[in-house]
This record gives sequence, C-alpha cells and structure tokens, in this order.
Amino acid sequence: RGRRCRGAMHEAFRWNLMLLTLLISAPLACRSELSPGVQEILSDAFFQPPLPAADMQILKEAHAYLLNAPEANSSADAAFLRLYEKNPTHASVLSLAALRHATLGQIDEAVEAAEFALMADSFTVDLRISLIEYLTRAGRYPTAIALIDAHAAGDMERATQMLSRLADKMSVDAFAAWRAGNTTRAVRLLKVLVQRAPLTIFSSGGVAPKTLDE
Repeated sequence: RGRRCRGAMHEAFRWNLMLLTLLISAPLACRSELSPGVQEILSDAFFQPPLPAADMQILKEAHAYLLNAPEANSSADAAFLRLYEKNPTHASVLSLAALRHATLGQIDEAVEAAEFALMADSFTVDLRISLIEYLTRAGRYPTAIALIDAHAAGDMERATQMLSRLADKMSVDAFAAWRAGNTTRAVRLLKVLVQRAPLTIFSSGGVAPKTLDE
C-alpha cells in the first residue's frame, strides 16, 4: 500500500502552492521514512528563531493540524498558504512543509524542503549541522551545504571530508537532471554551490584548486 501511495503521489505533488494545497487535504496514508531524529530536528527548527507573533500563532495552529489531522480544513489550509506566501524562505515555514511531506511519505519532497530550510538564514547553525549529519547517515543527499557550513565554521578538516562525499555527487546529480530534461533541478543544484561561494574545492585527482564560482 505504501509503495502504491508513494508512486501515485510522486508525480502529483510538486513544490509550489498547488502542491501545498493538495498536501494539506491529502490523507495521512503513507508511512514516514524520515528517521525520528530528523523529524525532531525539523520540529526544533520550527520554533527557532520565531516569526512575528501573529505569524507564529498561525504557524503553531497549522503545525498541530497538518501533522495530526488527516481531514481537510479550509481555514487551516488557507492560513498556512497565506503564511507561506508571506514567508516563502523562512526556516520555520519550510520545516513545517518538510514535516508535512514526511507525514505523507513523500520523502524526496521532504528532503528537498529540508534542503531549502537548511539554506534559510533563519535556520540555526547547530540545527543545520545536526540535520545534515542525520540525513547523511541515513544515506540521503541534502546538497553540499554540510561542506559549506564546515568551511564557514573554519573546520577545514571536516570541510575536506564532506567535499569527498558530496561535491562529486552534486555535480553528477546536476548533470543527470540536465540529461533527463529536468533543467530546473539541475540549475537549483548548481546554484546551491555557486550562490554560497566562495569556497575552495579540490578534485580527487590532485588538480589545482578551483572555486565554486568557477
């Protein structure tokens, strides 16, 4: 049942406002595959740092509804969509979207929402590092943000380690997406690297250093 549900939902649910509308009204029929640790971190991110008081109240109400109630609720649906339109890049809003995806068993979409949350300036460093580690141990690829964060923290040893794990994978994924005609994903993957530069990277073949900008 879970496999059929995930397969049927995969094409229907995309990351946009229509997607969120559908997700909010969808039944909680699919089992989440994100580890409890990942969901706990996302829940923590949901509250740090807070939005303005009025928005935070809407988000709290939406959080309680979206994660626990399978039935549609037009009032909660509309409130959350308005909040998303107002704060489309805030970690709290994106974390809630990731949790909702996970609740529905939409793991690829949940990880992507978590990736966007990781890129949000409002996502705290400690939570970001913890989530990266959970996703990496679980075999999930949450972009090369772990590498970038390690570099920003001055931990070059960790940055080098994360480079070997993630940098090549990102370029391969971007190329595969382009070959498959998914230019949106290809560009998004490359922009994650370029927009968070400068960062010096080294190829495994010992070639001279290159920057992500290049």
